[in-house]
Amino acid sequence: MVIFHAYYRYAQMLKAQGKYDEANKQMQKFASMAPNDQRAIAFKQNPNYLPKLNEKAKSFDIKNMDINSDKSDFGAVLTNDNTLYFASARINSGLDATTHTFQWYENDAAGVPQPITGATGATYEVNHPGTFSVIATSIATGCSSLPASVVITQSEPAEVTAYVSNAFTDNQSITASDARQGFGGMDVYVIDLNKGTEATNVGKPVNSEKDDFAFSFNTTKNIGFVSSNRGGVDNIYMAIPVCGVEVVSLVRDAKTGAKLSVLLI
Repeated sequence: MVIFHAYYRYAQMLKAQGKYDEANKQMQKFASMAPNDQRAIAFKQNPNYLPKLNEKAKSFDIKNMDINSDKSDFGAVLTNDNTLYFASARINSGLDATTHTFQWYENDAAGVPQPITGATGATYEVNHPGTFSVIATSIATGCSSLPASVVITQSEPAEVTAYVSNAFTDNQSITASDARQGFGGMDVYVIDLNKGTEATNVGKPVNSEKDDFAFSFNTTKNIGFVSSNRGGVDNIYMAIPVCGVEVVSLVRDAKTGAKLSVLLI
């Protein structure tokens, strides 16, 4: 049984809690057990990378969006016609809880719908694949609807998702990874495909100590979106580019007016 992966995962968990010194101890154990692993090599080359990463100038401001719910919402992409597409764990009956009562069902192995205990709201959160249905009953008339069903399929794990975008300059790839040096959990990185450079951490506030992933950017609208569970559940955050301004100051002698220096700020 391969045990060294457990030390790496534990280190990631500690970083997600901001316990970086303890995380380094676990990474040292991981590196000693798997010295040829690329993650171990990167750690040994730069074990105390976080101070420099924290000083990285921010590229974006982020804003939590009103479309988020108390369920899992992620993977937002904005098209040029101003349509925003995203994934959500919400299943919405489309009816109002003030006028109807609800009972949600999940099919068993034989395909027979079984009532889900406590699932009596207008929406139901799904965290696993299956076939679900809901029956709504009118409070006023007592009449029940026909079962409305939805099938939830298993998606790929978050670790392998990547979204390619012209986010910063032409021909760059944006991806999420927890296998590189970051703040903890998954972080968003940028790679210049023209230069073939190493992946660069985008930095805060796009990234955090939690999982940050599914970054997309619309170059026409000049706005991006990133998904993160930093608030306890996957939410969508708007990413607004920070405009850099260069200020040139000319310093002169107060008496003679002679040029002394030029300052770039």
